[in-house]
Amino acid sequence: MAIRKADSAGQENRAAPQNIISHFLLLLRQNIRIMKKYLLITALIFGWVSLSAQTSKIENAGFEKWENVGITGHPEPVDWSTIKTSDNFSINPLAPVNWEQSDVAHSGNYSVKLFNVSSLGLVATGTLTNGRIHSEMNPDSSYVYTDTTNPLWNTPFTGRPDSLVGWFTYQPVSGDHGNVTAILHTGYAQSPPANGDSSTWIAKAFFDLPSIVIKTWTRFSVPFKYYSDKNPQYILLVLTSGNGTKAIAESCAKFDDL
Repeated sequence: MAIRKADSAGQENRAAPQNIISHFLLLLRQNIRIMKKYLLITALIFGWVSLSAQTSKIENAGFEKWENVGITGHPEPVDWSTIKTSDNFSINPLAPVNWEQSDVAHSGNYSVKLFNVSSLGLVATGTLTNGRIHSEMNPDSSYVYTDTTNPLWNTPFTGRPDSLVGWFTYQPVSGDHGNVTAILHTGYAQSPPANGDSSTWIAKAFFDLPSIVIKTWTRFSVPFKYYSDKNPQYILLVLTSGNGTKAIAESCAKFDDL
């Protein structure tokens, strides 16, 4: 009996470490499963954030990238367009150059400079858009629009930001003022809207540059006014150095870091 008790005790003593090891391995496997779940959730979250960022971003917002679009000596910012690349090919050669690359920047190396130019008895307002300009000899018939059929002339955007932020300097002629317009929308949209139809607009942000000289980079922030609970598909931006068809020659503005 004594020997058998000793054997039994020895077996119990040998089994104890094995049980501890088995319990440890079980806990380890459970922890690994939990970690995998957390890693999967984290990956999904970061993947969603990355996708969200990709579809809620203004392209070349710092105007660091420029390209030659066939206008000798006057490149345009990548993903932006001017009156010289409007959809009216008969007017484009006659249109004046009213923008330029500036090496005076809020950050980085470049900003965009817009300026109003007298041409053919009219004042061509310095205008830059991430959409496309439809130009006419009668300025009241001209407008800016998102071309949904061509990625050169549209910017996909699905976010619902609360405000539009950017930086500017301004040297207006007395009585003039430039502005910044941002329209979040679905489908086709233009500014000004055709026959007042803004049914595809989701929200709009608008900033009037003050009619005073501002030589140092100044931040602006304007809220989006929402008209719909829908998510947008595109953002249409328009920057100008003058007051539309009432612009005055020689006003100029610089923009950066939208």
